[in-house]
Amino acid sequence: MKKSFIFIALFSSLGLFSQSTFFSDAIIPSVPSALVVVGEDLFVAVVQGDPAIRKINLNDPTTSQLVADFPDAGGGGGVWKMAYHEATNSIYAHSFDNSFIHKVDLNLPLPVIPEEIVLLPFGTQGMVMDQDTLYIASNDVIYTMDINIGAPSLTPYYEDPNTNLEFYNPAIYNNELYFAERIMNDPDFNIMKIPLNTGNPQKTLVATLGGVLGAVQSSIIVQSNLYIGVEITSPHIILKLDLNESLPIDAEFLVMDLPGAPIGLAFKGDTFYVSEGNTRTILSFMDPNLSIEEFIINELTIYPNPTNDIVFLSNLTYGETFTIYTVNGQVLSKGKYFDNGIDVSALSSGIYFINTEVDGLLQTKKLIKN
Repeated sequence: MKKSFIFIALFSSLGLFSQSTFFSDAIIPSVPSALVVVGEDLFVAVVQGDPAIRKINLNDPTTSQLVADFPDAGGGGGVWKMAYHEATNSIYAHSFDNSFIHKVDLNLPLPVIPEEIVLLPFGTQGMVMDQDTLYIASNDVIYTMDINIGAPSLTPYYEDPNTNLEFYNPAIYNNELYFAERIMNDPDFNIMKIPLNTGNPQKTLVATLGGVLGAVQSSIIVQSNLYIGVEITSPHIILKLDLNESLPIDAEFLVMDLPGAPIGLAFKGDTFYVSEGNTRTILSFMDPNLSIEEFIINELTIYPNPTNDIVFLSNLTYGETFTIYTVNGQVLSKGKYFDNGIDVSALSSGIYFINTEVDGLLQTKKLIKN
């Protein structure tokens, strides 16, 4: 009873609660876990059943298509965590029963055979991509992996002196890495952050989430808000933290009616998607306080696309730097954008990626050259 009282006191919210609604049961009878949105498709990791990555079209969620099969992740383990790399149009995934991080190249015909990339010494509780660096939470260590290296390896980026800690579900905002932290076998957890691109990162307390009898199973950052999927005594919940507030931040309830653990979170347009393990379905919900209009207006677009010679970029300030990559991540050219557009006539026919910064946010878009 004492734990419940603390929980209510910490998370009483003046915000509006959001109701979850049914989106898709296309993964049944398997259990969906991590979610990634690429274009108009929702990629779903299957954690129990037939180990795989499948995709559901957001405009027709009645069926799913096999993207990659993971036969070595059997025994009830399945695919657990995923991260998407835009420049190469690839998903990096890790499973329970196979300790390799795999690459799934989405440029290849489906279904794709997963490529073993690097051996992870322990299991992972989350991974997130920042440009060409993959950050991985594993026990009490945050690892990095440079995916542009021919033979990638894991490098410890942050190791806590308290080896009884567990880190969960990292997310990145404003050049800082946010993650959940708890002492092993302790139901209470905190949200911490560490700076990126520094030689000796030190963690800072972001929020104390005491009294939660469960675990952080998923997280995502949209605009300046951190959304956290928390597995507790049913019904399960989604919490929201405004990262612009003074530390420590008071979390607020957003969704309080999930029938199963919120194992995966994704976002597209004005809608959040959450995978839950009880009904084995994908649910959706909205944040009534999210400024979606501003978010969409500032999104980078490329036109005409496909193109034969010149492309233009919307919502980009003249003089901003852009980079063109191949699907394998090779840098082909760099330059500054002006009103005469970008001349790509010298490129061979195929798929490329343009990377630039809009309103302080790094964005990557696919370019098709005829």
